Amino acid sequence: MTYNRDELDPILRDRQAEAQKAEDAAIEAVRQANMREDLRRIVGEPWGRRFVQRLVQVSGGDAASCHRSENTHDTSFLLGRASIGTWITNLLLNEQPEAWIQASREAATATKEARERYRNEQRDAGAL
Repeated sequence: MTYNRDELDPILRDRQAEAQKAEDAAIEAVRQANMREDLRRIVGEPWGRRFVQRLVQVSGGDAASCHRSENTHDTSFLLGRASIGTWITNLLLNEQPEAWIQASREAATATKEARERYRNEQRDAGAL
């Protein structure tokens, strides 16, 4: 078996590894910048704030509520789902805190309005 002399040179291998790490870091920086811009645009619209708020809500972002039984598969699933909600919440709190506050207020207002509408419909139908 023959080896390329460059493959055996530890200094060259280290330089190549460092160059690869630098390239990977630059690519990750671009991805992060794109994500921040995408997030800014999404939460800049009412539909985007509703979507993100609902996504966090259905993810069950409270890890403490994930331990409901001895079934480790259920717990693992719920913890995985909760990690998505936690990640989104942290991302918003770090990158767009005003939008998160606005989304939370809008969600509370929408819930209150839906409750009032439901109760009025029930009252009008004679159910209450």
